[in-house]
Amino acid sequence: MASDFPWEPVLDHLSSNAVVCRGILGGVVASQGNGPYDEHSFDEFLGACGIEAIYVNESDAPVIVLGREGWDPDDLDAAVEARRGGTLKVYSQEMVVAAMAIGQDLFDICDEDELLAFGKGHPALEYLLEQGFEWPTTEVEIT
Repeated sequence: MASDFPWEPVLDHLSSNAVVCRGILGGVVASQGNGPYDEHSFDEFLGACGIEAIYVNESDAPVIVLGREGWDPDDLDAAVEARRGGTLKVYSQEMVVAAMAIGQDLFDICDEDELLAFGKGHPALEYLLEQGFEWPTTEVEIT
């Protein structure tokens, strides 16, 4: 999904709200994929916010942020399995930007239908739903 929106300048300035970002995402986030930002740039943004970005395939982190392309289904399956019986918040990169703009965690302020609207058309989030992870729930009970 190509977009003419100038995503990079937005990301460059969001790290000035590092405290808000850490309050929403926590201190460690698993990150994978590109779109709208390339993964390296997004991980640098997280680092500028004081958040450690780790690889999804090496993680049982309670938060995952996914781009639209370049994510690995096997890595996502393993990450969800690692959190089975616990909780897992899965955001798209766009959801993180929206949460930063609003200043609150979307999982706290949006209802299920609103969250599902963020996932509509996002290949990684749709994949998780197809695999039995009932996103946007944060409870990991695979059906």
